[in-house]
Parts: sequence; structure tokens; C-alpha cells
Amino acid sequence: MSMARFKTKRIMLKVFQIYFLDSQKKTLLEGFEPFFNKNANIFLENQVMIDLFAQHENDNFDWFGVFSHKVSKKMLTNFCYKHIELAANRHSELDILGPRTEGYPWIPLRKPHNPRIQHANKDYPGMWECIDLILRKLNIPDKNNGNLLNSNVNMIYTNSFLCKKDVMRDYIDKILQPTINLIKYDNEVRNLALKTSDYQSVYKFPENLAKTSGLTSWPHIPFILERMINVYFLTYNKRTAFVL
Repeated sequence: MSMARFKTKRIMLKVFQIYFLDSQKKTLLEGFEPFFNKNANIFLENQVMIDLFAQHENDNFDWFGVFSHKVSKKMLTNFCYKHIELAANRHSELDILGPRTEGYPWIPLRKPHNPRIQHANKDYPGMWECIDLILRKLNIPDKNNGNLLNSNVNMIYTNSFLCKKDVMRDYIDKILQPTINLIKYDNEVRNLALKTSDYQSVYKFPENLAKTSGLTSWPHIPFILERMINVYFLTYNKRTAFVL
């Protein structure tokens, strides 16, 4: 009997890296599909994620991800295409793969922690108030162990994750797109989401975003959206591993 029939199926990845300046091309990693985000908006990778998934949903792939051009600098581990491909093959039974927590440059985040400590600066209020309001408006039940992010958990930060194809569609439909819609069209949510965040002291607000958004400093919007993948996998009990 031929051994060919017993060969393991090779897992297929559809992974992108976003950049918005020509100078950022040198930071792109081999194996990722580059995407020039010429129409960048304040939703950052999240809107690109939705758009690229819609464009490629019918392609042949198992895992999907959209990463910043800075992802290798944000992780202290050996973050590269070959590594995430290996992780995807090893964990093909799971739903979501996040970064190895020991790779975060922020020491308190390397072990289970209460995520409300992040971007909770009293001088820049509004982020967690806005998240709680969004969750109520989305009718997400309070399990007190994830969807309100009020217990010690491991977290996915910086939008660095892979999702199975069907899981990505579910995440977009249930959480990500409805959250963006609330920020766009619900005045109560929008007013809180637009408040200035503490990230302004870390990274200067880019000129291209200032032109497209009319803002002059970082609002809470990107960081609210960054938390939503955690809301999703904890609320809906998605099988998640921190292995990238």
C-alpha cells in the first residue's frame, strides 16, 4: 500500500504585514504578504483585517492573520513566518494562536494579569468605561472571567494573532465589525472612544492618521479594538494557545 495516502495535510496560512510608508518596507518579514495601507484610518489593522479577509475568504487557507510592519520589534522572541507556520501545524486543532507571553517586552504582561491595568491611567479616562458600554450594547453577558476582562488572564496584545478561517469570520461578525459600527455611529460610544489615551506619551501620533482622522493625538479607539479578540475567545470559549 502506498504511504502517500498517510501524508499529513500541510496547513495553509494567509498572513499579511501592513505598512504605510516606503521606508517601512525594510522591516517586512519574508513569507508574509505585504499590504500597503495607503488609506489608513484610526481603526488601524482592524479595518484592514476585515477588508482583506473579505477579499480572500474564498482562497485556499486554514489560518488568517494581519500583522503590523513592527511585529518583529514588538516581540522579544524569534517571530518569523517559519515559526508561526510551525506553530499553526502543531496546533491545527485549535481556534486562535496568540504570541508567546514571554515575548512581550512589558514584564507584567508575561503572566496572567488583570488587563484593566493597561491604558487605565486616571489622567486619560474613558477606555474601560467605553469597553464596558460596548459590551452592554452588544448584549454580551457578564461572565466576569473574560468578556469584561476583569480577572487574571493571559492576553493577546498588538493584534498579533492567527485565527482559523471560520473563526475569523465569526469574530468579525460577532465582535469586531459591530464594535467598529458602534464607534462610528453611536454618539455615546464614540465620545468615549475619541478621548485621548496615554499612548500619546509613548508614540507620536502619525501625520498620515492626523490627515485622515482630523485628530491630533492617539484616542482610545485602537486599544479598545485590540482588546476585542480577547473578549471573543474568552466569551465564546475558543481554543486558544500562546505559541507564536
